[in-house]
Formats: sequence, C-alpha cells, structure tokens
Amino acid sequence: APQPAYPAPQQFGMNNGMVMMNMDPWFHLNNMSKPYIKERVNLAEVFLNVDMANKYDIYDDHGAKVFFAAETTGCCERNCIPKDCRPFTLLMSMQQFPGMGKPTPFMRVHKDTQCTYLCLNRPQMTVEDGQGQKFGEIENPFNCYDMNFIVKDAGGVDVLKVHGSCCQPGFFCQCPCGPCKELHFDIQDIKTQEQVGHLVHKVPGCLKAMMSEADNYEVEFGKITDNKWKAMVLATAIFIDFRYFTQHKDNHRRHDF
Repeated sequence: APQPAYPAPQQFGMNNGMVMMNMDPWFHLNNMSKPYIKERVNLAEVFLNVDMANKYDIYDDHGAKVFFAAETTGCCERNCIPKDCRPFTLLMSMQQFPGMGKPTPFMRVHKDTQCTYLCLNRPQMTVEDGQGQKFGEIENPFNCYDMNFIVKDAGGVDVLKVHGSCCQPGFFCQCPCGPCKELHFDIQDIKTQEQVGHLVHKVPGCLKAMMSEADNYEVEFGKITDNKWKAMVLATAIFIDFRYFTQHKDNHRRHDF
C-alpha cells in the first residue's frame, strides 16, 4: 500500500561535522523489526498522587532513540473523569535532535470521552496520520479474563488481534523479577489466524518499579512489513498501557475488562 507523503529527509549539523539525519518517520519504521517502547518516569505522580500525562521514547533495533510520544489530554480530563470513560489523545513524532526545530507529529491517537460499563460501549481509539487522515482503529472488546485488542483498518474491517492470556504469572502479580516481570501478547492475522508478531509488557527494575508506574514494551513486528500496520502496533502497545497499566487517581492499577 502506498505510504502517506511526508517532507523530504532533513539535514542538521552536529559538533564540527555535518551528519545526515533522515527525518522521515516512515523510513525509520520501514527499517524497524524489534522496537522498544520506554515510558518516562514522572515523579509528580509519585509525590502528588495525580495522573500526569504519559510520555514515551521509542527506540529502534539498534537502541537509538527515534520517536517520542506524548499524551496531550487535559489535567481535569485525566483526573476527574473515571478511567474507563475518560478521553485520551497522544501525538507521536520524531525525537528532537540538537540543531533542529520541534518535529511535526506524524501520528495522532485519540479516544473520545465515552461511558463504558463492562460489555457496553467498549473503548475504541482512532489512529490518524500527521495530516489528520484516518488509517485505523483499535478496539478493546469485553472479555471476562483475557486482554484482547482488535486492530482495524480505516474502513472498520478487523485485521489484527492482539491477545494477552490471563494464564500468565504477571497477570496476577507484577514485580520486577522472575516470570512476574513480563506479560506476553500475541499478534494474530484475523483472516488467517496466523501469529504475525508479538508484544511484551515488561516491569522495569526494582527502583523504578517502586518509585513510579512507568512500564516498558518490547515489540516484535515479525511478519508485519507494512509501515501503516507497524504504526498501528506501536499505537496498540500504548493503548494497552493506557487501559491496563496506567495509574489513576485512586493510586492503583486495574485490570479493566
């Protein structure tokens, strides 16, 4: 499928030489197979017991920090509306490097305010490119036990299923050691039922786990080669964090089914 049109790669100077830096995010996505998402620690959540805007750094296969994703939802919306119902907006852009201006977001993830109760009116996010063109949706359907997400195309057709089984130690007890450190999510092609990728939620080290609620995610694109669907998988990982691993003002994480 053709990729959205974006400005040509830019150059900027660093130190005493000139470094060529490709600022096309779709170029970097095309070269990614196992990115890593790392949520930034926000100490205000620890000391003030308020829900602050989430921020994430996305690293490529070689450990280079490439993308930055930041929540833009308002303070009152984050803290005064029940977690299942509150809106959520996040912008993803290239990292800001020395000598260059603030990058333009290339992806916007948005969830409207909606009244959700058990199987009624389940949470759903819309994913758009930097020009506001919708290219997919992510839905969190009701399930009594497992954690499931359906990734859809712009027309609302189901394409991928992200499934996290409840039969994992980390589902019941999350700690930074042993089997409780990780939660695994399989990514399946809905049409063929074939596993095409994988997500791993990872609890950070002991100190970070005690001080904050920041989590990390390993992503394996596997057989997913289209940049659009790679972007949708990154958005799904952040949606998983929002739905299941983000602290609300009641000061505890919840498995919201």
